[in-house]
Amino acid sequence: MYQLNYHLKSLSPYIQNNPVGVVDDVRNATGKTRIGKADDNSAKTGYRNDKGYYIPARQIDGVMFRAGMKVKLGKANIAGFMKSCVFPEGTEFQLLRGGKPIKEPDFIYNDPIITKEGKMVFNPRVAFNDWEADVLLNIVNDSIPKEKVKEVLVYGGLYVGIGSRRPRYGRFMVI
Repeated sequence: MYQLNYHLKSLSPYIQNNPVGVVDDVRNATGKTRIGKADDNSAKTGYRNDKGYYIPARQIDGVMFRAGMKVKLGKANIAGFMKSCVFPEGTEFQLLRGGKPIKEPDFIYNDPIITKEGKMVFNPRVAFNDWEADVLLNIVNDSIPKEKVKEVLVYGGLYVGIGSRRPRYGRFMVI
């Protein structure tokens, strides 16, 4: 087992959509929803702890798995091996700006979502323009080269992204 530290820096805004943080009356497509409705509750859609906003480890895990489908290790893709990247339950990677935790979102993303039935529903979500995060990866399979882990994270940052509305949003570079 070995650990790798990476610093992620935004290339595009990061939109959060915490599935636990449901905003009342916004996700219900049965009634009319206008732009800005329940904006005061949009903070519920973010991942927040006592320091500020953070990236949940499952999003980093997800970007690495999806990017691993495009990166080769020998003749096969490395996606299955990315399961050897483990995070303790509840791992949170603090969103930073200038080395300090981000305590407030930069804007509320509120573009409509078109449901399968063709209805337009608004779902305000917290979003961040310029963000950074320090990520600690625990790799339990020593046979995976460190260079390949970085390649997967770089590919994921450039082409997959994290959060809602990816890959247009949530893209990053690895520093």
